[in-house]
Amino acid sequence: LRLLFSSRDLSQVKSYLLRQWTKMLSNRVSLQDFVFAKEVRLGTYSSNAATVPPAAMVAAKAMAADPRAEPRYGERVPYVVVYGEPGARLVDVVVSPHVLVESGGGLRLNATYYITKQIIPALDR
Repeated sequence: LRLLFSSRDLSQVKSYLLRQWTKMLSNRVSLQDFVFAKEVRLGTYSSNAATVPPAAMVAAKAMAADPRAEPRYGERVPYVVVYGEPGARLVDVVVSPHVLVESGGGLRLNATYYITKQIIPALDR
């Protein structure tokens, strides 16, 4: 963003974005730049799994493994989006950052999701 306002040269912005997206797609990025942390209010969501927010799904997975992992009401739960089955819903492909790190390469950040659903829409505004 700073590059756009300082130079006003869109070709420089484009080349910068392409370099960053190449890094993302080759998995040469810091995990902390891709962590979402959303507020969770367990007990207020419907039983329909399609309407459960991603952070609540991550909290539910953590509680299934350890019942003491229940977040407090309004607590922010961190999560990242990983590659999954083609056509999978967002709630099916979110995991805790700890799970991603401990997977030992079995899971990968979904760079395509971050580029197409997070970065490009923000740039279009």
